[in-house]
Amino acid sequence: MAARYKVTAGAVVLPTRAGSDTYMYRGAEFDAASFAPAAVEHAITVGLITAVDDAPAEADGEDEADGEDEADGGKAKTGRRQAK
Repeated sequence: MAARYKVTAGAVVLPTRAGSDTYMYRGAEFDAASFAPAAVEHAITVGLITAVDDAPAEADGEDEADGEDEADGGKAKTGRRQAK
């Protein structure tokens, strides 16, 4: 079982290991260690959640923000100052 998951359905309710229920909505990412393993497996089986990579979400497109995108000549158009 993966460590992190993302809610792909409109919403999902998962019981925690401590016994309370947690409501999460589409797009929410969570660490499976906090939830009952059987509930996580069931949510995967019925298509409510899907595994995600362990890499941080902000890593996507990081090259463009750093000005390394070849399409714009290596100049970022993000409004952030470039390091000199």
